[in-house]
Amino acid sequence: MKVTRKTRFMFAATIWTLVAVSLIGRGLFPYFGNIDSASTKGIALLLAVLIGVPKGLFVISKSTERTANYIARRPEKDWIWMSFHPVLYLLIPLMIAMGLFLRKHYGHTNPELIVGVYVAIGLALLVGVRGFGRAYAATKET
Repeated sequence: MKVTRKTRFMFAATIWTLVAVSLIGRGLFPYFGNIDSASTKGIALLLAVLIGVPKGLFVISKSTERTANYIARRPEKDWIWMSFHPVLYLLIPLMIAMGLFLRKHYGHTNPELIVGVYVAIGLALLVGVRGFGRAYAATKET
């Protein structure tokens, strides 16, 4: 079944947001509780925010805009899986594999690394989702 462009915009933004929230949750539970020092917990979260938010503002939001522009270039009615560029479907399994590797090899010995990386990436995705809104608004103006 084909869906409208607006539905694909909403679907892509929703998936992006759900992935962001799940990464933050995955980074915090159980790894945050496994960090022994309160100061290390604070540093891990502070670094995650200091890295994730700017990356979301300046890098990921451009990626979401490219995704939104891809949706805008497609026909008004198209398949739901055309909400993302085909390259992302190749990149996603690689990112999942990297996350599994990171958790398997560093999760027990360096939980602060898992917290920092997962929360930073999750925050970047969450902040970057605004690119969908800007790109969607731009398609409405034209």
